[in-house]
Amino acid sequence: MNVFVIGLGEIGRPLYEIVKGVHNAFGVDVDPDRNVDQEPSGPVGVMHICFPYSEEFVEKVVGHIGKFNPNLTIVESTVRPGTTSLIWRLTDGKHHLVHSPGKIEGHCVIPNVMILKEVYPSKFMEALIESTELEH
Repeated sequence: MNVFVIGLGEIGRPLYEIVKGVHNAFGVDVDPDRNVDQEPSGPVGVMHICFPYSEEFVEKVVGHIGKFNPNLTIVESTVRPGTTSLIWRLTDGKHHLVHSPGKIEGHCVIPNVMILKEVYPSKFMEALIESTELEH
């Protein structure tokens, strides 16, 4: 399954490194020096949004959802209250969308998936991905 990480900074890069060991991972960033792949050419199972919030954030995320039509979009970015609901409404409520911001632990930024992997160590990523393989 294709997993697409958009934004390879403090949250996206570690997340990409975790996912690439289990699935076909693709990662892109606006900074060409951070890019590790091209955009996926096939269907996207899970798309992680890991770029900073801005005035254009909602428009960009809605555009990515429209372009890649993922089974699940996970907004890892810290966003204003109501942002995820707005994105869901703008995509006609037809896409699975969750907000799961990264966490700062000491001086390290950790994607929530790292924490969940520790809580549910037995093939957590595979179970997460399998649970999102839903028909649209």
